Amino acid sequence: MNKFAKVDSRCYKEKEEAEGDLQKTQRELSQKIQENTNLLNYIRELGETLQQQKKKLDDNNQAIFVDEDNEEKRKLQSEREKYKETLRKQAEDINKIKNEINLYKRKGGHIYTKVTTNRKVASLNDN
Repeated sequence: MNKFAKVDSRCYKEKEEAEGDLQKTQRELSQKIQENTNLLNYIRELGETLQQQKKKLDDNNQAIFVDEDNEEKRKLQSEREKYKETLRKQAEDINKIKNEINLYKRKGGHIYTKVTTNRKVASLNDN
């Protein structure tokens, strides 16, 4: 019976040590699981921050291109307005000149006085 008690005591001691090792391993496992969970949460937060930064960057880039496009459009519109104003002024000048030509025609005057004067001088020189 003494032998049985020794074996029983030894087994009980080994069982206690094994349970202690098991609890230690479970605590370490729980700790590692918590560390991994914290790391995963940190990675998720970084991913969300990255997405927000990318969105801000894209929005800023789009705003820059929109501003550049608007600036280019404003320049083109300004040039277009200048050309329209120049054409309008030229059209007014042309109409004024046409009116003057018509007035000279009605009065019977010669519009091309230099040409007619040169012809008269040339015909006088021939005689």
